[in-house]
Amino acid sequence: MTQIPYRGAGPALQDLLAGHVPVRAGLYRHFRHHARASSCRPAAHHCEFLARALTRGPRSANRDRGRVVGMVANTYNALLAPAAISPSTMQALLDAAQGAMADPAFQAFLTSVSVQPVPGVSPQATREYMQAELLKWRPIIQATGMTMDR
Repeated sequence: MTQIPYRGAGPALQDLLAGHVPVRAGLYRHFRHHARASSCRPAAHHCEFLARALTRGPRSANRDRGRVVGMVANTYNALLAPAAISPSTMQALLDAAQGAMADPAFQAFLTSVSVQPVPGVSPQATREYMQAELLKWRPIIQATGMTMDR
C-alpha cells in the first residue's frame, strides 16, 4: 500500500466514500456513522475496547470480532500538566478529572463517541502506560525507518 497524506480525517473519509482510495486506516469515531449506515465496512481493528462498537465486524480464525489478534494499538487521551505545576493545583486537576470520569452521563457521552472511559486512573498509572507505549512502539518505528515530518 502507498500512504496518502491528508490534511485531516474529513478529506480522507471523503476519498474513501467516493472510491478514490481502496482503504483507510484511522480512528473508528471518524467513520462510525458511515460504517453503521453501511457506506463503508470495517475490515479489521487493533484496539482492545472496540469489539463492542464493531457489531458487524469480520470474523475469521485469526481475528477476534475483527481485531487483529496479538496487535494492540490503542489511541488514548491523557490530561497533562506542566512539570512545574504546584502539588495543590495538580490535586485540584486530578480531583476534577476523576469527578468527571466518575459521572455516568460523561461516561455515556464518551462511549457514544467510541471512547472507552477508564475512570480512577492515577497520574502514576498514566505515566507508566505512556512509558510502556513508547517502549513498545520504539523498535517498530526504528525498524521501519519512519520519521516525523515537521
